[in-house]
Amino acid sequence: MQVQEYKEYNYRLLICPESDHFKIERLSPREYIGYLQMHAKDGRLEICDLWINEEPEDFRGKGYGLILVNHAFEYAKEKCIDYIYGHTQKDDYGVHRFYERCGFKVFIDDKHDTAWFLYSLSGELTNPPDLDQFAKLGGLSNELGIYEFN
Repeated sequence: MQVQEYKEYNYRLLICPESDHFKIERLSPREYIGYLQMHAKDGRLEICDLWINEEPEDFRGKGYGLILVNHAFEYAKEKCIDYIYGHTQKDDYGVHRFYERCGFKVFIDDKHDTAWFLYSLSGELTNPPDLDQFAKLGGLSNELGIYEFN
């Protein structure tokens, strides 16, 4: 496990390269803040889970999720990965806005009540990419009814 400390910001990042997992904790007082779990395959990086602790102190809305996502971007660049993606519930608009603030485009899949968030490291996503491929990777069928979230 690799550890990067950011004393000026009072947190440290624990990087678990063997499991594609980042954990973030506050240095003082020491407290667990959250984690990001991802999976790299075929030139794509899937964000499987991103969680920020709410108890005993609420760390949400304080930039820790963005820190984790930015480290995922760095990881993807190091591994020459083109796309970062994931999915969440179709009606979880707060999560959609979070990923948009991080630079992702969010696409709604009506058929499966899913929202896809996608980021291309090779350039702007001007048209929806082939989301059938992402649906297969995410375990969904490829009969999608997709539109962009606004």
